[in-house]
Amino acid sequence: FPYRGENHIIDDQFMRYFHFVSDIICYQTGAPLEKDEFTLARLLYSKDNLDAKENIIYFKNAFDCWCNTDIEGYFEKYFSKNAYEDQKVQLYQDTVNIFQECCDNYGEYSGRNRKFPLSKMLLLYAVNLYEQNQHIISEGAFRRRIRMIRNLIWNSPDEVRDERMKTLLKETETIMLTGEIPGSQRGDLGYNVLQKEEEHSKIAWLNENPNLKEELFHLEDHDLLKGSVSVVGLDNSNHFSKFRLLFNNCTKDQINRALLSVGDYSQLISWRHQIGARTNDSVWVDLLHPTKQRQGFDNTSNILNTLLSTFDESDINDENLELLIQDFLNNPNTPKDWRYYFVKYEPMRKGNFGMYYWKNRKEEPYAIIMMNTEKSVGGKNWEVFCYTLFNQPEFANQLSLGGYAYQGDRLKIKQSDIEMACFNDKFVVYQDQSAYEYLIKQKDNVDTEDRVEKGKQILEGLLFDADMEIME
Repeated sequence: FPYRGENHIIDDQFMRYFHFVSDIICYQTGAPLEKDEFTLARLLYSKDNLDAKENIIYFKNAFDCWCNTDIEGYFEKYFSKNAYEDQKVQLYQDTVNIFQECCDNYGEYSGRNRKFPLSKMLLLYAVNLYEQNQHIISEGAFRRRIRMIRNLIWNSPDEVRDERMKTLLKETETIMLTGEIPGSQRGDLGYNVLQKEEEHSKIAWLNENPNLKEELFHLEDHDLLKGSVSVVGLDNSNHFSKFRLLFNNCTKDQINRALLSVGDYSQLISWRHQIGARTNDSVWVDLLHPTKQRQGFDNTSNILNTLLSTFDESDINDENLELLIQDFLNNPNTPKDWRYYFVKYEPMRKGNFGMYYWKNRKEEPYAIIMMNTEKSVGGKNWEVFCYTLFNQPEFANQLSLGGYAYQGDRLKIKQSDIEMACFNDKFVVYQDQSAYEYLIKQKDNVDTEDRVEKGKQILEGLLFDADMEIME
């Protein structure tokens, strides 16, 4: 047995793989998972189990299939780590030897998280199926099928859990042995339905476009997609490489601004809207994957493809995105709606999760809260226009702003009792228990003047008056 602990004894590594193989049988047969090795052995492999012979044969084959194999070289042959490689399947991690990972980590926990999660259990099970059935599965078929299984696993984060493992293992077996994607019926507990539909479409598409196979696989392996290409779409194969160039060559903030220049690509999650974030890639992963929990994915896809169609491959960089952005901002026909402000003013895009809340987006489109938490407006949040004014360099150290705008925090001038708030059609200044309104020019509920510039003018006047009072 090739893997050993620090004491050069195989026991721990061997027994972890023993549990892996035995737990596969438990999931498949509905037997309870057992931590105690002796209880587990009696449960599955003794004469008390009517299927003991079949279980023992599977157990034996799961070990014997790795005999006389360069296991490290085997996994390096079929899998890549953190980058696309021709003829390989990317695993998005620093090692590809998931057999050794299993021997080192199966059954171990880090806090509440499995060190060898169910997703890797399914992947290693698929590899074992190939190793035990090479007489009916060609190497080329294995490469294609393990990629489909990888795609399904990575795009079923909500589906891959204990109570679904029996069905997930069965679907994995069907794909590996036949190459067919199992159909989905209402109430099925298998892989993600949308991803299964995509994988089925890819089979037909590749039959029609075999020369584009590696282009498709290269797109699939992108870190933000992990096998799901529906945001680009199989009908837009001329955008496959453009997508990779956009997200590899350009900063996320520029991509965000460019997409907003094209259209409202935000997605609705219950009561809050989301756009891309500056540094949080997980936000982009969510936006670029379809799910029934979000509204607006098709619109995101359309706007992304519109942006990609604007550029030749050689022109995709931050500088050319900036030219597109400036065309949008400087066009006199561009309405000064929320997208205009988000594109123009960097502080409005500082939220960690790209989350925003409108109490009434239709009636009060400028009453916008920028959330600094993912799911609660009760956490840190800012009214975007006051936050933007607070972050203007000319007002450095002269203003203060609380972090709970939804609870009523206002923009304040230091060393004074002057406060300011922004509403849908006006700024309101509060002083000496009085309120002074500064209307923002609008037509049909859309700004016709830049309200940030107007807010700066108001603040400059207030700061001048405050300074005069201090001098007096």
